[in-house]
Amino acid sequence: MASEETELRELIRGFLTKLGVPFWHNLQAGLKRRYRCKAGLPDLEGVYRKRHFYVEAKAVRGVLSDDQKKFKAMVEKEGELVMVPYSWEDFLRQWHKFTH
Repeated sequence: MASEETELRELIRGFLTKLGVPFWHNLQAGLKRRYRCKAGLPDLEGVYRKRHFYVEAKAVRGVLSDDQKKFKAMVEKEGELVMVPYSWEDFLRQWHKFTH
């Protein structure tokens, strides 16, 4: 059975695909050590109307890891957005705020 985070991530991926928004899924599992990927990198990242965004899907009771908090702070300091939705409705609210 898929986790809440996996299900939310798949809904978001389908939504972005349907809109034709270019995005990619950052696969961290097993790659961090092998390729020295940046710890805390969000699940998804993409570009919409020349603006870069990140999405870290979380379960209702999920929390950001310390590495995720550091990454979020780093990119937000540079003016980029990191959405951290805890539900589909939460993602839609954050997406609407980002796009309008």
